[in-house]
Amino acid sequence: MKKLSREDVTGISKQIADAFYDYKYNEEDLGMKLPIAVVGTNSWGSAAYGKVLRGESVDTETIRKCYERAKEKGLMIFDLAQDYGLGKAQKMIGEFGCGDVVISSKFTPVGAYKEGQVRKSLEKDLQDFKRSYVDIYWLHLPSDIEKNLNEIITLVKEGKIKHVGISNFTLDECRRSKRIEVC
Repeated sequence: MKKLSREDVTGISKQIADAFYDYKYNEEDLGMKLPIAVVGTNSWGSAAYGKVLRGESVDTETIRKCYERAKEKGLMIFDLAQDYGLGKAQKMIGEFGCGDVVISSKFTPVGAYKEGQVRKSLEKDLQDFKRSYVDIYWLHLPSDIEKNLNEIITLVKEGKIKHVGISNFTLDECRRSKRIEVC
């Protein structure tokens, strides 16, 4: 396999950007202020998981203080997923109170597509967050793209998702996603 040069990588990145983002967005388009950083929560909530990821675990009260401090400093987007902290991170942020922050969560398809799987996953997220919507919801893997994104679009129309993202997609998969019509 050929090793990519810096120019190759830059060219590929530009192709992805050109293919998927035809316009420059601003905060008014998104309806939210964009921060300079996002707080990841992958190791929140599980002593064993935290120890494996960071070499030590952090107790809930310390994480709560960090959460409050992050908010004080304007770090208002928290990135979550059902498996973060072995399932505890989302529950923690719901307990801390997350009505005044931007919640980014993910649907990670596993196995063959089953109708209703996105809704079921999102409903669990909302229950954990103690909220009626999530600000950003990602299709985290390009499995059954059209079916999963159509379910997500339905949830957007219902007001349960404000913004949609995709991750871990190739350029062609990004293009396929962009062609899906919002009915």
